[in-house]
Amino acid sequence: MEDEKYSAEMNYWNDRHQKEGRLGNDHYKSLMLALSGKPESFFDDLVVGDFGSGPRGSLEWMDNAKERYCIDVLADEYRNLGTGSHKASYVTSTERKIPLKTSTLDVLFSINAIDHAADIDRMINECFRILKPDGHMFFSINLDEPPSAAEPNTITRQDCQAWFFSRLYEVESAISNWKKDEDKYLNLREWAANGVEPPEYTGVWGVLWLRGKKR
Repeated sequence: MEDEKYSAEMNYWNDRHQKEGRLGNDHYKSLMLALSGKPESFFDDLVVGDFGSGPRGSLEWMDNAKERYCIDVLADEYRNLGTGSHKASYVTSTERKIPLKTSTLDVLFSINAIDHAADIDRMINECFRILKPDGHMFFSINLDEPPSAAEPNTITRQDCQAWFFSRLYEVESAISNWKKDEDKYLNLREWAANGVEPPEYTGVWGVLWLRGKKR
């Protein structure tokens, strides 16, 4: 299953690279600031990670961070897509282990990535392990999405409640349907900027935005 998953993921990124020429990352700053609800200066001198980062360079905008880690099971393969020129460090994870020391990170992001993990329970435990006590977790999690080769898990609101909410405090969250044929993160940006709750989730393919601090 893992070989099929890796092949599907690399096919996607190779296709994007071929179509775009260079994998851009300009959108990550506004997206991550909206997801975190923090100003850019919040991340100064902090150790920041992005789990399931992909090869675009999601943390390249964060120049004042103390350290930056892009964590991905395909990090080695991404060098062929240009990650060697990025300022962040790329860390090759396995499906069951992140090779960082316990309590390494002050902040951990993850955007549409946790449902890619073959051993999702173990990887969530690893995400908590590498995050410092009182460290910040900012996750965007796809909900009720049919499984595919690259994303073998369908995650529900109840799953998120069990996996995250009891292990975090100062929790904020919002749930939205994906917006089709427009900015799919529009509801997130409105929630972050104005505190506007998204329309009621219908239970068909959505996303949960989660902020919290590790207990």
